Amino acid sequence: MQHRLLARFVFVVALLSASTAAVADPPAGDDPQISRSRGEAGGAVVLWTRVIPRTDDPAIAALAGEVQAKLAAAVARALPGRALDRRPSPERVCPRAGCLGTAAGALLLHRDGGCAVVLLVSAPGQSVSNLLEWAGGVTLASKTVPFREPPEGVVRVKDFVRCTTVPGLLETQAPAVDEALAAAAK
Repeated sequence: MQHRLLARFVFVVALLSASTAAVADPPAGDDPQISRSRGEAGGAVVLWTRVIPRTDDPAIAALAGEVQAKLAAAVARALPGRALDRRPSPERVCPRAGCLGTAAGALLLHRDGGCAVVLLVSAPGQSVSNLLEWAGGVTLASKTVPFREPPEGVVRVKDFVRCTTVPGLLETQAPAVDEALAAAAK
Protein backbone atom coordinates (compact mmCIF):
# COMPACT_ATOMS: atom_id res chain seq x y z
CA MET A 1 0.00 0.00 0.00
CA GLN A 2 2.74 2.47 0.94
CA HIS A 3 4.58 1.61 -2.27
CA ARG A 4 1.52 2.55 -4.39
CA LEU A 5 1.05 5.83 -2.52
CA LEU A 6 4.69 6.68 -3.00
CA ALA A 7 4.44 5.87 -6.73
CA ARG A 8 1.36 8.13 -7.07
CA PHE A 9 3.11 10.92 -5.19
CA VAL A 10 6.16 10.69 -7.46
CA PHE A 11 3.88 10.70 -10.53
CA VAL A 12 1.99 13.83 -9.36
CA VAL A 13 5.22 15.67 -8.52
CA ALA A 14 6.67 14.78 -11.93
CA LEU A 15 3.48 15.94 -13.67
CA LEU A 16 3.46 19.25 -11.80
CA SER A 17 7.16 19.80 -12.49
CA ALA A 18 6.70 19.18 -16.22
CA SER A 19 3.76 21.60 -16.52
CA THR A 20 5.59 24.30 -14.54
CA ALA A 21 8.77 23.94 -16.62
CA ALA A 22 6.83 24.51 -19.84
CA VAL A 23 5.78 28.04 -18.84
CA ALA A 24 8.73 29.18 -16.73
CA ASP A 25 11.71 31.17 -17.92
CA PRO A 26 14.88 29.16 -18.51
CA PRO A 27 16.47 28.09 -15.23
CA ALA A 28 19.79 29.66 -14.31
CA GLY A 29 21.58 26.39 -15.20
CA ASP A 30 20.44 26.53 -18.85
CA ASP A 31 22.72 27.55 -21.69
CA PRO A 32 24.29 30.87 -20.69
CA GLN A 33 23.83 32.16 -24.26
CA ILE A 34 20.05 32.38 -23.72
CA SER A 35 18.90 35.83 -22.62
CA ARG A 36 17.66 35.93 -19.03
CA SER A 37 15.30 38.72 -20.05
CA ARG A 38 12.61 38.95 -22.72
CA GLY A 39 12.68 42.74 -22.60
CA GLU A 40 9.56 44.90 -22.47
CA ALA A 41 6.65 44.78 -24.90
CA GLY A 42 7.13 47.58 -27.40
CA GLY A 43 10.78 47.96 -26.45
CA ALA A 44 13.97 46.44 -27.81
CA VAL A 45 16.44 43.81 -26.66
CA VAL A 46 20.03 44.28 -27.79
CA LEU A 47 21.64 40.87 -27.60
CA TRP A 48 25.34 40.17 -27.09
CA THR A 49 27.36 39.83 -30.29
CA ARG A 50 27.76 36.29 -31.72
CA VAL A 51 31.47 35.65 -32.37
CA ILE A 52 32.46 32.99 -34.92
CA PRO A 53 34.74 31.18 -34.48
CA ARG A 54 34.68 31.33 -30.69
CA THR A 55 37.85 32.75 -29.24
CA ASP A 56 39.42 33.91 -25.99
CA ASP A 57 41.23 36.75 -27.79
CA PRO A 58 40.65 39.88 -25.66
CA ALA A 59 40.79 42.13 -28.76
CA ILE A 60 37.90 40.23 -30.38
CA ALA A 61 35.94 40.28 -27.10
CA ALA A 62 36.44 44.05 -26.90
CA LEU A 63 35.34 44.43 -30.51
CA ALA A 64 32.22 42.37 -29.80
CA GLY A 65 31.42 44.85 -27.02
CA GLU A 66 31.99 47.80 -29.38
CA VAL A 67 29.70 46.23 -31.99
CA GLN A 68 26.98 45.78 -29.36
CA ALA A 69 27.44 49.39 -28.20
CA LYS A 70 27.08 50.66 -31.80
CA LEU A 71 23.97 48.52 -32.17
CA ALA A 72 22.47 49.86 -28.92
CA ALA A 73 23.09 53.40 -30.16
CA ALA A 74 21.43 52.54 -33.48
CA VAL A 75 18.40 51.09 -31.68
CA ALA A 76 18.10 54.21 -29.51
CA ARG A 77 18.31 56.38 -32.65
CA ALA A 78 15.89 54.30 -34.77
CA LEU A 79 13.38 53.55 -32.00
CA PRO A 80 13.46 56.68 -29.81
CA GLY A 81 11.70 56.58 -26.46
CA ARG A 82 11.43 52.79 -26.35
CA ALA A 83 12.72 50.73 -23.46
CA LEU A 84 16.11 49.26 -24.32
CA ASP A 85 17.39 46.09 -22.64
CA ARG A 86 21.09 45.55 -23.40
CA ARG A 87 22.10 41.97 -22.57
CA PRO A 88 25.51 41.10 -21.14
CA SER A 89 27.96 38.55 -22.52
CA PRO A 90 27.22 35.79 -23.46
CA GLU A 91 23.41 36.32 -23.81
CA ARG A 92 23.05 36.27 -27.60
CA VAL A 93 19.67 34.60 -28.25
CA CYS A 94 16.08 35.19 -27.07
CA PRO A 95 14.40 32.61 -24.83
CA ARG A 96 12.18 29.93 -26.42
CA ALA A 97 9.09 32.09 -26.00
CA GLY A 98 10.82 34.88 -27.93
CA CYS A 99 11.65 38.40 -26.84
CA LEU A 100 8.78 40.75 -26.00
CA GLY A 101 10.42 43.61 -27.86
CA THR A 102 12.29 43.90 -31.14
CA ALA A 103 15.46 41.79 -30.88
CA ALA A 104 18.70 43.11 -32.38
CA GLY A 105 22.06 41.40 -32.46
CA ALA A 106 25.14 41.01 -34.60
CA LEU A 107 27.29 38.24 -35.98
CA LEU A 108 31.03 38.98 -35.86
CA LEU A 109 33.11 36.67 -38.06
CA HIS A 110 36.90 36.91 -37.81
CA ARG A 111 40.05 35.39 -39.25
CA ASP A 112 43.71 36.46 -39.08
CA GLY A 113 42.99 40.07 -38.10
CA GLY A 114 40.12 40.40 -40.56
CA CYS A 115 36.46 40.78 -39.62
CA ALA A 116 32.99 40.94 -41.10
CA VAL A 117 29.77 41.86 -39.31
CA VAL A 118 26.16 40.96 -40.10
CA LEU A 119 23.20 42.66 -38.42
CA LEU A 120 20.45 40.39 -37.01
CA VAL A 121 17.00 41.92 -36.41
CA SER A 122 13.78 40.17 -35.35
CA ALA A 123 10.25 41.31 -34.68
CA PRO A 124 8.89 40.51 -31.21
CA GLY A 125 7.99 36.90 -30.43
CA GLN A 126 9.19 33.79 -32.21
CA SER A 127 10.13 35.64 -35.39
CA VAL A 128 12.67 35.00 -38.10
CA SER A 129 15.93 36.96 -37.95
CA ASN A 130 16.51 39.34 -40.84
CA LEU A 131 20.15 39.56 -41.89
CA LEU A 132 21.91 42.63 -43.27
CA GLU A 133 25.56 43.06 -44.26
CA TRP A 134 27.02 45.59 -41.82
CA ALA A 135 30.83 45.55 -42.30
CA GLY A 136 33.02 43.62 -44.70
CA GLY A 137 31.71 41.80 -47.73
CA VAL A 138 29.41 38.84 -47.30
CA THR A 139 27.16 36.67 -49.42
CA LEU A 140 23.89 35.67 -47.78
CA ALA A 141 22.39 32.38 -48.93
CA SER A 142 19.19 33.67 -47.31
CA LYS A 143 18.25 37.09 -45.95
CA THR A 144 16.47 35.42 -43.03
CA VAL A 145 17.03 32.54 -40.65
CA PRO A 146 14.35 30.77 -38.60
CA PHE A 147 13.80 31.75 -34.98
CA ARG A 148 16.80 30.81 -32.78
CA GLU A 149 18.73 29.20 -35.66
CA PRO A 150 22.41 30.15 -35.95
CA PRO A 151 22.85 32.68 -38.78
CA GLU A 152 26.42 31.69 -39.60
CA GLY A 153 25.14 28.80 -41.72
CA VAL A 154 23.81 31.19 -44.39
CA VAL A 155 26.72 33.68 -44.35
CA ARG A 156 29.83 33.38 -46.52
CA VAL A 157 32.51 36.05 -46.16
CA LYS A 158 33.77 37.39 -49.48
CA ASP A 159 35.93 40.15 -48.07
CA PHE A 160 37.21 40.61 -44.54
CA VAL A 161 38.12 44.13 -43.41
CA ARG A 162 40.72 44.92 -40.77
CA CYS A 163 39.06 44.35 -37.42
CA THR A 164 40.36 47.71 -36.18
CA THR A 165 38.29 49.50 -38.85
CA VAL A 166 34.97 47.82 -38.00
CA PRO A 167 33.60 50.42 -35.53
CA GLY A 168 33.98 53.21 -38.10
CA LEU A 169 32.51 51.11 -40.91
CA LEU A 170 29.41 50.36 -38.86
CA GLU A 171 28.55 54.07 -38.90
CA THR A 172 28.47 54.14 -42.72
CA GLN A 173 25.52 51.73 -42.75
CA ALA A 174 23.37 53.78 -40.33
CA PRO A 175 20.47 54.46 -42.76
CA ALA A 176 20.07 50.77 -43.70
CA VAL A 177 20.37 49.70 -40.06
CA ASP A 178 17.78 52.26 -38.95
CA GLU A 179 15.41 51.09 -41.67
CA ALA A 180 15.80 47.41 -40.69
CA LEU A 181 15.18 48.20 -37.01
CA ALA A 182 12.12 50.34 -37.75
CA ALA A 183 10.64 47.65 -40.03
CA ALA A 184 11.06 44.94 -37.37
CA ALA A 185 9.48 47.16 -34.69
CA LYS A 186 6.24 47.73 -36.65
